[in-house]
Amino acid sequence: MVQWIMECVTTVSYSILINGGLTNRFQARKGLRQGDPMSSYMFVLVMEYLSRTLKTFKDIPDFNFHPRCVKLNLTHICFADDLIMCCRADKISIQLMLDKFNHFSKVTGLIENLDKSSIYVAGVSQGFKDMISADYQFKIEALPFKYLGVPLSSRKLTIQQFYIKKQDFNTMSTPSQACWLVRKVFDIRDWYLSIDSFANINNYCRKGQFNIQKAYTLARPQFQKVHWKALILGSTIPRHNFILWLALHHRITTVDRLEAWGIQVASGCVLCSSEKIETMAHLFFECQYSRNIWSTLLNWLGERHQIGLWEEEVVWLTKRAKNGRPRNSILEFLFAAVVYHTWTERNMRRFQGRKTETKSRIRDIVLQLHIKGQQKTK
Repeated sequence: MVQWIMECVTTVSYSILINGGLTNRFQARKGLRQGDPMSSYMFVLVMEYLSRTLKTFKDIPDFNFHPRCVKLNLTHICFADDLIMCCRADKISIQLMLDKFNHFSKVTGLIENLDKSSIYVAGVSQGFKDMISADYQFKIEALPFKYLGVPLSSRKLTIQQFYIKKQDFNTMSTPSQACWLVRKVFDIRDWYLSIDSFANINNYCRKGQFNIQKAYTLARPQFQKVHWKALILGSTIPRHNFILWLALHHRITTVDRLEAWGIQVASGCVLCSSEKIETMAHLFFECQYSRNIWSTLLNWLGERHQIGLWEEEVVWLTKRAKNGRPRNSILEFLFAAVVYHTWTERNMRRFQGRKTETKSRIRDIVLQLHIKGQQKTK
């Protein structure tokens, strides 16, 4: 292959146009014309030699890989003529790496452009940086920096570090090279200022740096926190959780709510066959059906608790939920299941005319609890 390449390189001849006249032809000895389709293949072959040369570091005991590259034995990243070489920040490793690169330059004739070359050092003293700067001709730069348009850093980058830096967030222009999300953060500055005529973007900064989390939190409507939040955040079945959430907001469509909307239905409770109007307070837990299920499950757990009205049960369970003991998590699960199965039974009786005894409902709830427990232990 080398002979083929050299044949293509050395058999070509050139003639130069000077002041409108052509010079005599002369033979080429090395190199390719600009735009030659063979140049890309030639470059890949040459850089392969550099790659194989740098891979020999794993056999050199004095060389230390970069701490994040030890497992992969990674020493370099190359894309076209953009090259990153990495090692641990000690003088021996740096010198060995430069010796390999200088050998490559001597063999191939490809020499680094010092104006475009830099050394990035992190996690070392300023004295070590000064020594590196004095011993080598490369510029000492600071992280983060861009490689092929991608920001690289030793830690997670913030918008302040990469885009704002020392500029004023209030007046600086939206960075065109930023991703869509970051551009939107900049574009809504006027909206944030319009919330309050005396607002200041600096209110959304933390320790002098713009903080997205703080800006989002302050922009959200501030509602009063509910005391039963822990009941919703428990490890319950999603459909149980949804019905419980509606019940806690008094949003389930009981008869009293339907009548308020002008919908006429039979007002009596279909679960206990009483003449009492079906309301939230009656379903949970004045109704004998839901009360029997909840009481049986509490006795099964060995809980000595006098069942009260809906609000009283919510307050009692909320206090228990603040304690992260497994037993309290089981109580949360059972409470959500009782609310769900009670509401499901009510709908079946009112709209389908079918009934399920409390024993069957209790058996289903206990079975669901065991299945949920097995899933959490896997």
